[in-house]
Amino acid sequence: MILADKIINERKKLGWSQEELAEKLDVSRQSVSKWESAQSIPDLTKILQLAEVFGVSTDYLLKDELEPTDNNIVYETGESSEKVTMVSMEQANEFMEGERKRAPRIALGTTLCILSPVTLIVLAGLQDTGILPITEGAAAGIGLALLFILVAAAVFIFITAGGRKEKYNFIETDNFETAYGVSGIVKAKKEEFHDKKTRYNAIGVVMCILAVLPLIIGGIMEVSDSILILLVGLMLVLIAAAVYMFININMIEDSYNMLLQESDYTKENKMANSKLVTFNATYWSLAVVIFFLIMYFNNRFDAWPVFLVAGVMYSPARMIVRNFIK
Repeated sequence: MILADKIINERKKLGWSQEELAEKLDVSRQSVSKWESAQSIPDLTKILQLAEVFGVSTDYLLKDELEPTDNNIVYETGESSEKVTMVSMEQANEFMEGERKRAPRIALGTTLCILSPVTLIVLAGLQDTGILPITEGAAAGIGLALLFILVAAAVFIFITAGGRKEKYNFIETDNFETAYGVSGIVKAKKEEFHDKKTRYNAIGVVMCILAVLPLIIGGIMEVSDSILILLVGLMLVLIAAAVYMFININMIEDSYNMLLQESDYTKENKMANSKLVTFNATYWSLAVVIFFLIMYFNNRFDAWPVFLVAGVMYSPARMIVRNFIK
């Protein structure tokens, strides 16, 4: 089968007209017509685009003897065989685009969770110093109401943002192979993204350092309790902004690592990662329980350091559990 016939077959498989294919490739309909009638041959750039939109390899398009590959490849491994899914160029691009859109929403939801206790801390602290002319119950009520509203908003965002399309869940958890040319394009995107990731991570680290600095200076200068409380609120806001950048930027890079099966998503690490889901849920649920227990038994609303300690201890704890699982 020659290139012209393959273009016709793949276009018809997808139910596209010549006009629709031309629009996707940013060429005229006449160009597509000439390719399909073998009057002309697309250049290398258009060959790559054709492979991408059709979800096939360039080898298949260019070599007359090749047939399209099945998305499921069976590898014989001694006495048994393993069915491994093949990820096409079109699927890889759809997956990366979906993660790019999902990242800022997940980051926003996490940021709202961090910001949720800020109002409670500030109102309770200012009321305790006598600056805010409201009762302790009113301060607690308003603060808790806003806390639950922000947490509810975060949960709503998590649910509506949803996970990636169910058909791509295997990219994070299972072993797979990529079609010809996919790894090269993903690596190029990752390298292009590297400078942006480094810049945003650096800004986030600086913001975390600056978040604590005013509180330290305030303690050294022995400022009033009301000022310290406001500095605590400012600290949480800056940390929340930093976390937003960390999650947003690293989720996008993770999409590249998943497709390349690198970093935390190597074939060896995927088994451990799947077991860490339970640990993550248990760890943060425990932090929330401890927070409310301290508030209940002390009859105070300054248990916020629980979340700071939990954040600092999360990575070491996760590493220990992960090594234990291995």
